[in-house]
Amino acid sequence: MEILSALIEWDRELLVNINSLNTPFWDNIMWWISDRFVWIPLYLSIVFFLFKVKGKDAMIAALAVGLCVLIADQVASGFCKPFFERLRPSHDPELKDIIHIVNDYRSALYGFCSSHASNTFGIATLTCLLFRNKWYAALIYSWAVLNCYSRMYLGVHFPLDIICGALVGVAAGFISYYIYKYVVNKFIYFNADKGVITNKQVLCIFGVYVLTFVFMLIRN
Repeated sequence: MEILSALIEWDRELLVNINSLNTPFWDNIMWWISDRFVWIPLYLSIVFFLFKVKGKDAMIAALAVGLCVLIADQVASGFCKPFFERLRPSHDPELKDIIHIVNDYRSALYGFCSSHASNTFGIATLTCLLFRNKWYAALIYSWAVLNCYSRMYLGVHFPLDIICGALVGVAAGFISYYIYKYVVNKFIYFNADKGVITNKQVLCIFGVYVLTFVFMLIRN
């Protein structure tokens, strides 16, 4: 019990420290990073190369991505949040008036565990297993980490919310991949491990990633 209390106290202190590192410039950038819709071009570029690389089993791969997001989101938001009922920092009576809030955004009442973390790490893990390219892995995991950091910066998640959400996402990614692999190898007679993304194709996705940040800077 003492260990759990110490862990929760560390969690709260770390959140306050992260949240205190704010400036008007980063307020706007983190606000945009946390927005799911701003990343639609990145999602579309990933889906495009998924179909280009995976060939005849691309539709199964796309369905696996959908399954991954469904599992990650339902475990985080459908089960964990109502079960644990841990208040977000932005709703915590001891913290809500001292942490930095951007655009008066406090999100819903409960935050454990983070669905942003579970979804982004789920997508990152599954697509890394599908694409099998180290440069793509570095790119997509940096995107997932950045999304997670933005949630703490905005004061709507504790670090433990993020860590546990990320673990849920990684698990969802592996589960979805092995379901995909079983279906492809069992019913389509195609090696699910074939069809890797090239460095040039990763560079195209990186270009979309960079252009998204340019958009954020223009709108800042």
